[in-house]
Amino acid sequence: MIKLALISLKKDYKQALFYWLTFVLSTAFTFSIFNLSFSDQKLLSIQGGSGSSMISAMLCGVITIAMFSSFYANNYYITTKAKELSLNLISGASYLQLTSFLMIQNIVIMFSSIPLGAFIGYISIPLQRYLLQEILHFPAMIVVSSDAILGTSYIVGFEVLWCVILNLGFVYRSSITDLLHTGKSSSFAFKHVGWDLLYMIFYSSGIVLILLNGDDISAYVGYTLLGSVGLFGIDAYIIPKLLSQLAKRCHPYPQARIYLNYIRDNFQKMNLPILILVISSSLMIALVASYYPALETMIALFCDGMILILIGFSLNFKYMGIIEQRLLDYHHLLLFGYTFKQLKRIALKEVLVFYGILFILSSTYGLLVLMKLYFLSLISYSLMNTLILMMVFTFITMMIITSFYYQYKIKKIL
Repeated sequence: MIKLALISLKKDYKQALFYWLTFVLSTAFTFSIFNLSFSDQKLLSIQGGSGSSMISAMLCGVITIAMFSSFYANNYYITTKAKELSLNLISGASYLQLTSFLMIQNIVIMFSSIPLGAFIGYISIPLQRYLLQEILHFPAMIVVSSDAILGTSYIVGFEVLWCVILNLGFVYRSSITDLLHTGKSSSFAFKHVGWDLLYMIFYSSGIVLILLNGDDISAYVGYTLLGSVGLFGIDAYIIPKLLSQLAKRCHPYPQARIYLNYIRDNFQKMNLPILILVISSSLMIALVASYYPALETMIALFCDGMILILIGFSLNFKYMGIIEQRLLDYHHLLLFGYTFKQLKRIALKEVLVFYGILFILSSTYGLLVLMKLYFLSLISYSLMNTLILMMVFTFITMMIITSFYYQYKIKKIL
C-alpha cells in the first residue's frame, strides 16, 4: 500500500502541488505573524491597550483564514482522490488499507511542506526588518521568538490533526457509490427570496455611509459589515437570477448560454469565501489607517497581504472542485459536436467574466475606503497604490491559475 500511495502521489503531482503549497504558505504566514507580533515586547503593549486588541484581532483573523484555506485544500485533494479510492475499494481494499493509502500521502505532503514553510518564515525576517527600518523608519529588532515557534506549532498541529480526522471520516462514511459520485454536480432550483431589494439597500447603504462619514475610521468597520450582508445576498441570489435570465435570452448564442449558466453556478457555490474575502480585506484596510505606530501598521499590512493570498487560494480550490464536477458536462459537449477550441473559449470566457464581476463587487468597499483614507490624509499615495496593487495582483493570479487548470482538465477529456 505504501508503494501504491507513492505511485499515486507521483502520478497526480499537480493536484498534490496545490495542496502542498497551501501548507507551505499557511505555515510561513502563521510563523511570520506570530514572530512579528512577539519579537519586541517593548514596542508592543501586548498585555493591554489599543495595540493589544488590534494585534489579537489580526492574529485570530489570519490564523482562522489560514486554517480555512488548509481545510479547503484538503477537501479539494480528497475529492480528486475519490474515484481512485473507489477503485481500490472495488478491488477488495479494506477500510484500514484505504486509510493507510490517504495517510501516507498526507504524511509525505505535510512533512515536506511544513518545515519548508517554517524556513520561509524564518528567512523572511530580514525583509520584515527592512520594511520597518527603511520604509516605515522605525528601528526595531526582529528576532526568532520562542513564543512564535510554540504558537505556530500549536496552530499547524491543529490543522494537521483536523485534516487527518476529516480524511478518516471521509473514507469511513463513503461507500463505493458515494465515492464514484463525489464531486458530481447536483441540480438545484432557485429559492424564492423576497429580500432582494433589502440586500441591495444594505450593499448601497454601506457605500453611502462611507462617503458621508467624516474622519471616524472605526465606523468603517460597521459600514463594511452592513455592506457585506447585502453582498452575500447579491452573490447568492440576485446575480444568479440575473445570469439565469440573461442566459435564457442568449438562445441564439449557445456558447454564451453555457458559460453564463456556469458563472451562475459559481456564485451560488462560492458565496462564503467571497464574503470572507470582502469582509477581511476591507477591515484590514481600515486597521492600517486606524493605528499609527509603525510596527502595528506593518502587522496590519502584512496581515492584509496574507489574507488576500490565502483567500485567493481558497477560492481557487473551491473553483477547482467545481471544475472537476463539470468535466462530464464538457465530455458531453464534445460528443455533441463542440470542438476543443470552442470548449477552451467557453472556459476562458467563464473565468474572465466571473472574476471580472467578482473583482468589481468585492473590491468596491476596499477601494472606496482606500480613496477616502487618502483624501483624509490618513494614508500616503504610495501606501494606497501598494494596497490596490495587492488586490489587483491577487485577482489576476487567481484568474491565471484557474484558467490554466481549466484548460488542462479539458484537454485530459480528449
